[in-house]
Amino acid sequence: MKYQQLNRIDKINYEPLYLLNKTNENNKLTFEISGSTNNIYKVQLYFTSKMLYCNCPDAKKWCKLDNIICKHCCFILLKVLNFKEELYDNYFNILIFTNEQITYLKTQFDKINLNNNIYVNEIYLEKYNKLIDNIQTNEKPCIKLKENQDTFCIICYDTFENILDITTNTQCKVCNIITHKVCLNKWINMGNNSCPYCRSIIKTHTNNNYINLFNI
Repeated sequence: MKYQQLNRIDKINYEPLYLLNKTNENNKLTFEISGSTNNIYKVQLYFTSKMLYCNCPDAKKWCKLDNIICKHCCFILLKVLNFKEELYDNYFNILIFTNEQITYLKTQFDKINLNNNIYVNEIYLEKYNKLIDNIQTNEKPCIKLKENQDTFCIICYDTFENILDITTNTQCKVCNIITHKVCLNKWINMGNNSCPYCRSIIKTHTNNNYINLFNI
């Protein structure tokens, strides 16, 4: 096994990593965990590709270059799912599970009880559940018009067909400026991460603004 991989595996034995949530979808198993800095990361096991992925910075960069999995994936695989050494077979060489390994991991997943698990911290879990409730409550999509609201998109300058339509338009939570979603996505894809009007940071699911359990 590569030294870089052994280094990630070693970290799960002394760094504070905790399981926060698990979901079973049609084509994947998803785990949300608290990392060593209390950021929330998502680890996903896909049944089609038979591969394990994480959205942490290490997984996106260094692990990809070294062809290894990050410590969060190691934590889920070796600790939470109890993927024992005799089951490794050739996994850490190719990073693709066999059908038998996938079946085993599915069975282990079903055994996980978030209310009674040594890898779940009750304080962290309570904090996570409250955080998710708040996010779901506060992020109900709507557009609120202010006095003298511009009726055109400040990016393309086209007039809105229906300015309150949340399926096609979006509103900055800081300055309340409204833009077309398509225009804002183009703006972000050009390398920008701030509102084109007030320059406040735009938090999206694709940038590195991870949610932190204790420093939001």
